[in-house]
Amino acid sequence: MKKNEPCINTTAKLWISHLLVYYFTYITISNLVKNYYLPHWDFFNKESLTIFMLSPIIGITGFLDRFPGFFIFQIILMLVLYYRFFERKIYKSYLVSLLISHLLLYLFLWSINGHKHNFSTSGIESAHIDVLFFVIPSLAVALSVNWFLFGRHENQKKN
Repeated sequence: MKKNEPCINTTAKLWISHLLVYYFTYITISNLVKNYYLPHWDFFNKESLTIFMLSPIIGITGFLDRFPGFFIFQIILMLVLYYRFFERKIYKSYLVSLLISHLLLYLFLWSINGHKHNFSTSGIESAHIDVLFFVIPSLAVALSVNWFLFGRHENQKKN
């Protein structure tokens, strides 16, 4: 393996961690919003916990991003950025790929008017909440966790 190639093990750990943390956070925020509009507040009901435990599978299949296999685009973009622009900076290429891909996804969803989640309320109307309300905190948590696990060691010299 060349010196500037990312370790496959590190890349896999980075993306597994990202998918788990991002989708768990996304579903947690979604459950909190959904339960806020219900007449009875119960975050720990069976349905919420089941959805929480299945959130990585739900996310990977594209129900949350509304684009099946969206994470594959992010991984490919990260590897292109790593090899073209950010050599030996896997976390920086990961960060930039997430920002670019989520911006493009939001612009795509906005162009087809799919950028809002609908939540039924106890009243007649349903609440329409922008996807950014879920994406930004989820990305912030996932980026923070992955920076703590992978990014802070990126600039240190290896012996």
